[in-house]
Amino acid sequence: MDSNKLNQDTVLRQSENQVGCNLDEEMVLLNINTGGYYNFNEIASAVWGSIKEPKSLGALISELLETYEVEKELCQRDVKAFLSKLIADDLVEASNEG
Repeated sequence: MDSNKLNQDTVLRQSENQVGCNLDEEMVLLNINTGGYYNFNEIASAVWGSIKEPKSLGALISELLETYEVEKELCQRDVKAFLSKLIADDLVEASNEG
């Protein structure tokens, strides 16, 4: 799913195709299907942790705006791009169905 198809109501959650662990304020993740390795910085780790349980993109963006000093448009653009990559890599499941 590309970032243009993600909207405020899109529900996101971590897929089961991964294992990971926290290292200080960062996260390391392994895609068990492809062997792909990911290293998330503090903010990416916060996004990842926030979608352990299903959450709408709108709620996720709101949480990030409350926690970090960032412009809303920049936050939305960057989070959508990050999630689109994780969706393409089968690490995040997304649904636009209610």
